[in-house]
Amino acid sequence: MAERHRSIEGVVLEPNQHKVFVKVRADHELDGMIRPLMFRPEDGAAAKIDRILEIKRAAATKAGGQGIRYTCRVGNNQIYLFHDRDIWFIEV
Repeated sequence: MAERHRSIEGVVLEPNQHKVFVKVRADHELDGMIRPLMFRPEDGAAAKIDRILEIKRAAATKAGGQGIRYTCRVGNNQIYLFHDRDIWFIEV
């Protein structure tokens, strides 16, 4: 069965095997910086971000797209969390 295309605020969420869209809880600092604290896939459990290792503008090489890339430590794993316009995703 084909996966349906969804959209959030006019942005079409294309199915992609390397991209998992997530909900993010974040602190928005007074200087405009966004610091993600935790994320949760639509059908998964919440994951706490233990530490942000790096923040920079970068392309999602596997998943396609670009935005602000947060290199995060989650438990013993390092993940890339992207903020692209108003959409958040992790690259898998």
